[in-house]
Amino acid sequence: MERLRKREEFSALLRRGKTLRHSLLTLKARHNTLAFSRLGLLVSRKVGKAVVRNKVRRRLREGIRLVPLLPEGWDLLIIASPEAAAASFQELNGAVREVLSRAGISKEKEER
Repeated sequence: MERLRKREEFSALLRRGKTLRHSLLTLKARHNTLAFSRLGLLVSRKVGKAVVRNKVRRRLREGIRLVPLLPEGWDLLIIASPEAAAASFQELNGAVREVLSRAGISKEKEER
């Protein structure tokens, strides 16, 4: 999965993306015209200091990597909430899978 890099890409996704919320994160999703999907992560200073923010980013990136059957052609933006800092990897992974399933992006069934 590629990364969202440009400010314009983030802005467009924030404005026009479909929003799904979970207590640990928010997902913004939108179709793109590309042959691959792109991922952006937003972890603000409200989550914690740099070490904590980087840990949350690594866990979210791994959670996305572990999701099977992600289709191509999506722009995804995951925004971590401050509660994500205290969450375990399993909790974050479950939140990622849940919002992707609710958005209709992941084909796996909800685990709850």
